[in-house]
Amino acid sequence: MNSKLLLLSFFLLLFNKLDAHIKYTQVTPNVTISATVSMVFDRYDLDLNNDGTIDFYIKHFHPDTTTQQAEFYTQIGQAGEVLVDTGTVPFALNAGDNISSSQSTWVDYAGASFSSALVMNANWAGKSDKYVGLRIQLGGHWYYGWIRLTIPSDVSKIIVKDYAVNEVADSSIKAGQTVGTDISSFEKQQSVMIYPNPMKYLLVIEDAEIGSDFSVQNIMGQVVYHGIITKEKETLNTQNMAQGIYIVHIRNSGTKEIIIVKK
Repeated sequence: MNSKLLLLSFFLLLFNKLDAHIKYTQVTPNVTISATVSMVFDRYDLDLNNDGTIDFYIKHFHPDTTTQQAEFYTQIGQAGEVLVDTGTVPFALNAGDNISSSQSTWVDYAGASFSSALVMNANWAGKSDKYVGLRIQLGGHWYYGWIRLTIPSDVSKIIVKDYAVNEVADSSIKAGQTVGTDISSFEKQQSVMIYPNPMKYLLVIEDAEIGSDFSVQNIMGQVVYHGIITKEKETLNTQNMAQGIYIVHIRNSGTKEIIIVKK
């Protein structure tokens, strides 16, 4: 299949994907929550769909010199659920894992006047750039999303990176999926150049803002390359990437997305 036919196939897929609109939020700079014995807990409030209502919160709990816990909560009075294992510990999902109604173990430990902790340590200690699967209920429908976290092996802190939600009711999302970000935000990064396209062995990202987060996704929404821009001309080794169509995402104050072809 030649490059023109590949691009045509991609655009047909892209228009289908845009129907599944993803609202993506990058936490810039990343937020670190870390309690001390004198300040027993520290927390991060998560408004998954940015509607002004807190849906969940994450707590770092440090009640004494020997205990440190990462805890996930549904906000009191909110209809939000967390994807967990059979022991009610939030899963540490990999990029590309599906988040949908097909998973059977969704829990909400919040009521009208209380919320109980889902302790994360067993699945999350020592995990970097993993995802919690989430869903919120609005108008009788579920909206699926994720949040990306890093927790060191000693559970001394929790680093919050970014989060997203599928704004189409009762539709799945993949962990790390950001396709469908508002088109208006793309304009903020128009000076960035990404070449060659088609590519073969190398891909160059030029003039992106230093410190920007970038990722390369295949058309299934799976992240195949992720990193941080550290210099004016960033060069990626793409030799081991399969032939096909990819989307490069560059995120800082705005978002730029470029369609590329691997020959």
